[in-house]
Amino acid sequence: MDQLEKHFLSEGYKIEMHNGEKYFCRRQEQLGSRLGSQQKQCATAQQLMFTEKDSQRQTQHAQHNQTSSPK
Repeated sequence: MDQLEKHFLSEGYKIEMHNGEKYFCRRQEQLGSRLGSQQKQCATAQQLMFTEKDSQRQTQHAQHNQTSSPK
């Protein structure tokens, strides 16, 4: 198992095979729901890496804008 797989497993994902391709899946609370319903979310390792990198970039951008904005 490579480092990427270990990373996503530590994030709560489980490996599933869909049409011969490896996916990482986990159940997440559905936003905006008061009933506590969960939705299963699956993605490839590449898709998850893109999402993580994009989230980090957006966070850094927001933090930069917050610290550089005039008061």
